[in-house]
Amino acid sequence: MGYGRLVRVTAESPGGGDLQPAVYVVAVEDPAKAIEILRAEVHVNAKIEVLGRVSEELLNALKLAPGQLVRA
Repeated sequence: MGYGRLVRVTAESPGGGDLQPAVYVVAVEDPAKAIEILRAEVHVNAKIEVLGRVSEELLNALKLAPGQLVRA
């Protein structure tokens, strides 16, 4: 499958106020595709940043198929 992406999503808490960051592992190599997959899953106004790559070994350990994601 190749490597995946480590992605941070930052959004305001439901009542406003503090920012709530979350990190995801996304099983795609293309950074734009990783953002697209997360954008479909999270709050519209969330800030989404690709932080880097994750190894194929990690994707296998997490049992992620291509295009899947998991919150880290």
